[in-house]
Amino acid sequence: MSRAARVRAFTFSLALALAGCGGGAAETADDTTPAPVAAQEAPPEAADPEPEPEPEPEPETETEPAPVAEAAPPPPRPIVPESADDVRAALVAASNNVEGLRRLIEPAWGVGSYDPGHTGVEHHCEADAFTSHSGMGFVVHEDDRFACDRALRRCTAADPHGGGFVFHFRDGPGDAVWLDTIVHHRDAVPSRDARAVQSFVGAGDGVCALYRDATDVNEEPPERLSVFVAHQTGLVPDTVADHLCGDEARAAFRERVAAYLASRPTLTCTRAPNRCSLVRGDEEVTLYGGPDGLIGVAITRPGMHAHLERAQRRELDAWRRAIEGSSCEE
Repeated sequence: MSRAARVRAFTFSLALALAGCGGGAAETADDTTPAPVAAQEAPPEAADPEPEPEPEPEPETETEPAPVAEAAPPPPRPIVPESADDVRAALVAASNNVEGLRRLIEPAWGVGSYDPGHTGVEHHCEADAFTSHSGMGFVVHEDDRFACDRALRRCTAADPHGGGFVFHFRDGPGDAVWLDTIVHHRDAVPSRDARAVQSFVGAGDGVCALYRDATDVNEEPPERLSVFVAHQTGLVPDTVADHLCGDEARAAFRERVAAYLASRPTLTCTRAPNRCSLVRGDEEVTLYGGPDGLIGVAITRPGMHAHLERAQRRELDAWRRAIEGSSCEE
């Protein structure tokens, strides 16, 4: 082979060797620039929590102030008279002022008013009746002839033109006195009381105890009790006998009288004898009392013809005398 041919062959071989050793196109240099990283979205800022709505204020309810208990009226202060002028001054005050009248009356005893022809004969145990009942009204004028006995227990106020009042007092604590009875006179005021007035004034012990027994619906009838039922009431004799004592009397009281009293009727009380009564339909129920309260009950019929009324009255009077003598056994 000629020299020139060998050179070309060598050159060709060398070129092949270089190609086998990676002598091709140069590799691209590594790009060291970091690839852009997609920006991560920042987590959304937590929204401020919505403020809880303030609770609506509860409507203010108008609270009524606690009722203030009315102070109990002070106990009455009886008068301590030293002369008729002291009594007159107290009566003038009582005729013009409610408290002045209350001062003269002992609540536990009450007071009586005597006026048969007009306001009636009654004994008052309720404080309201002291100032509201027509029989309690009186006036002592400046020109009235006023006089009292030595003991200052009976005083008179006589109107020069006729009529007037007699006032009876009873002993109180110490030298004090309480007003016991007001006696009305439409004509001349007498210097001495009639027998009926004397009897009325001399009684009265236990009337208000009887009244309280009658108006206390929870009060049980006493162990010793007498019940009278008049024949004229028309009640069946087998049901209610004429005169009952002991357990029979108490049973009759519960059956026939307690129902009346439970309705809290208006009772009319008086004395000589001590009694409180009420009228319901064709029956009149009268409760009689002694010094300690209820002792007997009578059921009668009011408004009958004269001869029937007299017969009933005789039966009633006989029964009343019997209970005053304690006819019911222990």
